[in-house]
Amino acid sequence: MAGGLCLVTVLLVTLGANAVSGVTIPAVPGSTITLSCNKIPSTNLIWEHWDSKRIIIRSGVVTNSVTSSKYVVTQRQDSESVAVSSVTLSDDGQYRCYYSTSPADAQVMNINVLVRPQTVYASGPTDPVSQATIQILTCEVKVAKPLPEVKWIRKDYGGNFTEFAGTNQDWYFQNKTGSRVNTLRVNVTRKAYKAVFICQAAISYFYTIQFNVTLDVFCKITPLQTLSTNYSFFVTIALDISH
Repeated sequence: MAGGLCLVTVLLVTLGANAVSGVTIPAVPGSTITLSCNKIPSTNLIWEHWDSKRIIIRSGVVTNSVTSSKYVVTQRQDSESVAVSSVTLSDDGQYRCYYSTSPADAQVMNINVLVRPQTVYASGPTDPVSQATIQILTCEVKVAKPLPEVKWIRKDYGGNFTEFAGTNQDWYFQNKTGSRVNTLRVNVTRKAYKAVFICQAAISYFYTIQFNVTLDVFCKITPLQTLSTNYSFFVTIALDISH
């Protein structure tokens, strides 16, 4: 039985941050990122998006291979910077600035576009289950970049928490996003009675998403005392959920 969705998001992405050689700048779709090239502006200074093999700027001018309104070039005495606006997944990857006369002496920087999952959903058996059986819980994370860490947390009837890892199966798409299905095999014991299984998908400093699943467990009935007479029969019972 699926439970409610709990979403906690913490985003620590510096928009408009300046890059230096070799660094990677995190970005989210729609943000603006500034890349800085520590080279003196020149008529033969080139900016290239290495992943798409497109020259985006030459001699301080945006080329016809890209949308000109997306890039703003700023030149200083000893450097040149490019602001990339309305970032999308197509902007992800490596950028290089270099003089056309010495392409091997390129300054390298990267934009890493982070994408929150389109959906996170956990599911399990919809019918009541018995003790001493194996049940399968699944947690699906669809279309994210990078794929999050997925773990299960069982909150039992007594309020205690226990973590489980599960098994991941991943798919990757051409735009560098992917999907993940995490499967957990649950050995149903008395600890599962009225327990909540929490699927947690998280990327540090970006987001944490939780989805709950509750198993409807038949508990073993333990007889504690039996009293009888010639005319009647009384039974006292209790549910043993201590294990």
